[in-house]
Amino acid sequence: MDSCLSRVRNKQKGLCGCGRKPKRSLKTCSVCRETNDKKRANYRKQGLCICSRPINVKGFKKCSICRSRTNAKNRAIKLEVIAAYGSKCDCPGGCDIAEPDWLSVDHIEGSGVQHRKQLKVIGLDFYRWLKKKGFPKKKFRLLCYNCNLSRGHKGMCPHERGSHETSE
Repeated sequence: MDSCLSRVRNKQKGLCGCGRKPKRSLKTCSVCRETNDKKRANYRKQGLCICSRPINVKGFKKCSICRSRTNAKNRAIKLEVIAAYGSKCDCPGGCDIAEPDWLSVDHIEGSGVQHRKQLKVIGLDFYRWLKKKGFPKKKFRLLCYNCNLSRGHKGMCPHERGSHETSE
């Protein structure tokens, strides 16, 4: 029990669980990372997940239990971001989409690709970055995929043009 408490205290102090200081912004030291990498490689050779359960679907690196946990964590992060930005499409033309699976974060100034390249993050890592930054509202908003893609390709979405027809 003492080792568990010391690991928790070390983590709270910004140290690796073993008590060593990790380099850069990493959570574990190089010794523990190397040890963990060797364990994972050994498990993979045996056809096991990192939790030591058998991988029951060919082509995956995790068992179904670990995959479902990861999916649930990822879904929770996305839903937290969606809730922080208002839970519905914020299109100036009046779109009323509120389905979480259809919503995405939009860069208001239209510099999304450059910004993500600069940050070197995509997908859920971008959502984690937004959370870490306190969900900045001045540069980002929530749009449905249709409005977001339309604004990216045409400069405005059909709701803003007042027409829902496709132009030829």
